[in-house]
Amino acid sequence: MTVPLSSPTMNEPVAVPSSPRGDDPASSAACGGGPGPSRSVLPPVIDELWQRRDELSPADAGAREAVVAAVDAIDAGRARVASVDLVTDEVVVDERAKRAILLAFRVLPMTRSHAGDFGYHDRVPLKTRLDGVRVVPGAIARWGSFIAPGTVLMPSFVNVGAYVDTGTMVDTWATVGSCAQIGKDVHLSGGVGIGGVLEPPNAVPVVVEDEAMIGSRCMVVGGARVRRGATLGAGAILTRTTHVIDVETGAELPRGEAPAWSVCVGGTRPRTFPGGEFGMPCLLVLKQLPQGSRHDKSELNAILRDHGVDALLAQGAALLTAALAWCDYRYYTMSVNSEPRRRVRRQGPVTLRGKQIPQTTTDQRLLDRRGPTDWVHTDPWRVMRIQAEFVEGFGLLAELGQAVSVFGSARSARNSLEYATAERIADGLVRAGYAVITGGGPGIMEAANKGAVEAGGVSVGLGIELPLEMGLNDYVDVGIEFRYFFVRKTVFIKYSQAFVVLPGGFGTMDELFEALTLVATGKVTKFPIVLVGSSYWSGLTSWLKDTMLACGNIGPGEFGLIHIVDEPEEAVQVIVEAHRGNGLGA
Repeated sequence: MTVPLSSPTMNEPVAVPSSPRGDDPASSAACGGGPGPSRSVLPPVIDELWQRRDELSPADAGAREAVVAAVDAIDAGRARVASVDLVTDEVVVDERAKRAILLAFRVLPMTRSHAGDFGYHDRVPLKTRLDGVRVVPGAIARWGSFIAPGTVLMPSFVNVGAYVDTGTMVDTWATVGSCAQIGKDVHLSGGVGIGGVLEPPNAVPVVVEDEAMIGSRCMVVGGARVRRGATLGAGAILTRTTHVIDVETGAELPRGEAPAWSVCVGGTRPRTFPGGEFGMPCLLVLKQLPQGSRHDKSELNAILRDHGVDALLAQGAALLTAALAWCDYRYYTMSVNSEPRRRVRRQGPVTLRGKQIPQTTTDQRLLDRRGPTDWVHTDPWRVMRIQAEFVEGFGLLAELGQAVSVFGSARSARNSLEYATAERIADGLVRAGYAVITGGGPGIMEAANKGAVEAGGVSVGLGIELPLEMGLNDYVDVGIEFRYFFVRKTVFIKYSQAFVVLPGGFGTMDELFEALTLVATGKVTKFPIVLVGSSYWSGLTSWLKDTMLACGNIGPGEFGLIHIVDEPEEAVQVIVEAHRGNGLGA
């Protein structure tokens, strides 16, 4: 359930990540009203870092970790820059959230990112959380903005700190500025400019409440507020100081606000200057509809016709209805680079999509002893398929040369410290003369492939058939997708001279202990195994030492096979020195 921007339940507190509510954290429990600085869900360390912001740089790992976590909470909708307090009806700013965003520009390094064929170089990467969002080619959203499922992004721009709620369409060439707050079922028409504000941290952003419609080429900036159900005609300008006039009574309404359920157009208001009298922009309220009214095309036409206003506004309302009907995001979603996110499985020259993909994987069918006895007849064919995978893998990588495999979580975000570390490790390995091999998936694997490509090296991806796999990442130069895990692991070991293991899950553990077993039993030699991130691995290594080694189940030499480092340069150095004098390495 998502709470409307102007809903009475907005005064609920925001869900804290460490103490989640029963709702979806990206729902408008995270849109809760009135989280001022004292009620921010973000940790106080952000305020402490803000006090010494002039001293910070990308080299401050602790500060970077805290800031990334805070901005990521905004990106996920668990925190929010601003909301409406229903008791006071004021827009309340979470200054700590703004400070976290501003600090990100100090502690994040300049990094390169890609969306299809387009490349970017910035401190703030592109947004990757876009599940259930329809993203048309040309749309750009930055990390640190929240975009709810059910939103449509035409070729447009959504800046850091912005919040765009479900059912909203951001139409062609529209811009949602930093920290702007957009409600549910809003239509931002073509060319609309929604202003942004980051500094000072207490500055109130633009708020467009639920079910509003902003006509083409409108400018809503400077902390202006469009209340629920309001319609702004094409080209209207609304700032926080704009005069708002009721044309039926001549009364001046609160400045900088389009009244709820009103139909408004841009106008001019005479003002005398030393050089004469000139017209200044204002907002004219043509009519205020009953609360909860829906913008009916014929009624809008009648209102505009009565006041001699062009009926293009009503055409815009009709366009909104058609656009929302067209937005059936339940069946088809797009990612940030506008590639289809339908499941794809490639089996040699065969490509399967959607419902044509079997419910089980090849490994599952091989290992499953249940069912009919036709396995007697099918297993010989499986043996031939397994043999073919070995031949294909060995043939593809036979001339690869010296290489290092990099492992880690597929779930690591592109803006995470682990992702950046993997990129730097791959860069260092390429410069030391190694190719880089990964599992070919997202997260750490993508980061290592990316680092290798951008350093001018060879980037290899050894993928695996999984129930929900999306294929090889875009940074794989040489790739193969296996059916069988054990064939894939054999190829990893055969063509790698070392393993670098970053934080990961069960798959990462599997590869790590496979390598340790082979080295400990002498199946492979001169094979350094490097764990990156002492804080992540300390629990495991303590258990290995205090339990497994203490019980005599491994020896001191076996425990010594593991090298633990924190810096990318250290990881590369361990590998190069281990191979020095053995005809391997640089």
